[in-house]
Amino acid sequence: MEIDWGLVMDVAQIIALVVGFVTIFGIVIKDIYASKGNTALLQKDHNTIIDKANGIATDVKSTTDKIQNVLTQKTDKIQDTVTAIDKHLAIEAVRRENMEKNLTKEQLEASRQIQAINYINGQMMQLQAKVMQLTNENQELKAKNQLIREQIHNLEPEHDYSMDMDM
Repeated sequence: MEIDWGLVMDVAQIIALVVGFVTIFGIVIKDIYASKGNTALLQKDHNTIIDKANGIATDVKSTTDKIQNVLTQKTDKIQDTVTAIDKHLAIEAVRRENMEKNLTKEQLEASRQIQAINYINGQMMQLQAKVMQLTNENQELKAKNQLIREQIHNLEPEHDYSMDMDM
């Protein structure tokens, strides 16, 4: 009896393919069962993350509600204060009007002159502040001008620009 080695090789290849297929199939099944266990672990982690996120969202909402309540209270207090100031200003306006009606012409003229002097004094204070501001700006500009002159002089030392720029 003669062995047909070609047939034996074909059978060996088929057996190798079947064994390889069974091995791969076994590994796939093993991974599927292993992933089911990991799925439960991942689901637990997912639920934990969701619980923490819900807790944070609840804390944020609570804080937002507290801030909103504080802002509402402060707004109410501010509105009450503005209303009180408006009432006070209205009362003062009525008092001033009544006082002006009761003053003689001379007293009324003196009162108006005092108000005009007070207004002029306020304007003078504003003008003095503006003069100080402009004086400071002028000093800064003089310093910058001097710096620029020095830089120009350093660039071209043979020409004297001091005479040209004293305008």
